[in-house]
Amino acid sequence: MKRNALCLLAALGLVTWNSVAEAQSVSDSKDKEHQEKSETKPDSKFTWAGRVFVRHSLTRKKVGGTIFLRNQQSIDSARFGFKFKHKSGLRAVIKVEASGSKASVRDAYIRLPLSDDIRIIAGRQKRPMSGIALAGKWDLPTIERGLLTDLELPFVGGRQQGVVVEYRLPVAMKPSVSIAAFQAEDVLEIDPSTTLDSSEHFTQDLFLRASLRPVKSLLVSSTLAWIGYQKVRTDGDSYRHSPLASLELEFQNKRVRFWLEGFTGRNISPVLDGPTFGHFWAVRSIIAPRFRPGTPRRLVPYLGISHYDPRISDSDDSNTEGQLGMTLGFSKLWRLQFELSHVFAGGIASSAIEGTAFRIQLGAKFKE
Repeated sequence: MKRNALCLLAALGLVTWNSVAEAQSVSDSKDKEHQEKSETKPDSKFTWAGRVFVRHSLTRKKVGGTIFLRNQQSIDSARFGFKFKHKSGLRAVIKVEASGSKASVRDAYIRLPLSDDIRIIAGRQKRPMSGIALAGKWDLPTIERGLLTDLELPFVGGRQQGVVVEYRLPVAMKPSVSIAAFQAEDVLEIDPSTTLDSSEHFTQDLFLRASLRPVKSLLVSSTLAWIGYQKVRTDGDSYRHSPLASLELEFQNKRVRFWLEGFTGRNISPVLDGPTFGHFWAVRSIIAPRFRPGTPRRLVPYLGISHYDPRISDSDDSNTEGQLGMTLGFSKLWRLQFELSHVFAGGIASSAIEGTAFRIQLGAKFKE
């Protein structure tokens, strides 16, 4: 009996030792494989991507009692870009865009992490104000971003040379704070004879932006900005800076996407017959429910509203635009969009021209 027990214990010991040896062998093999992969993993990665938007537009505008109709086909945007990523976190981006018969550098910047929580971005990039402007055009459901962008107002994005330093706090709700200095919008486009002397004029726009996520699907942001402008349209010596502020909400989940943002500050819109005056307010919103019917893969109707009142004290200069449209996504790489928009001009001093536009747009993107 004892002999049998001893044999059994010996057999169990042999099996246990063999199992441990095999496990150790598998572990060593995995460690060796992981080490080989780490050794062969490249230090850098180079990728490319692009997109094309082809559009057909029918517009009806009323100018001075005369109605103008226009039927136009165009390449709204053709963009091609390169990205370089290094394992250290360094990223360099170059994007070139052709629109109509013109081509230009859209983005050209370097993003460098100074630490796990701080990064610096320098070069031509988007100005840090307005969540709708900061979102990529492919990421938005609309064909156009609306009236505020059409008027090229400097507080709703745009691109320029600048430096951004961003600090992301490693705590709940993921708060972040960024400070930025951007080259002011070209005053020379208003008056070619204008020259700004750096000893007399500060030709930078300054931004302070803060964001946080109270819940996963909601992003709340606010920006304080100091924007340069000409107080008198034809007088370079009237170059000034104006304080502006924004409050922005962005909500996204599987069923709906929603943006709401408001802006206010001293009026910076030039007046044809005199200096700027008063204070402005502006607001825009987009709501887009999401459906997945199968064919098309994604169905996204949307409604957009924009309003801009450059001088609150005046009643004849406000502008309002409504957008109604539909995005049909047949795959991740291409989509078809329809949009109807109408601009309401509040009076003879309005910045926009009253009119209606119907757009059909086919978009495709490609990447490595």
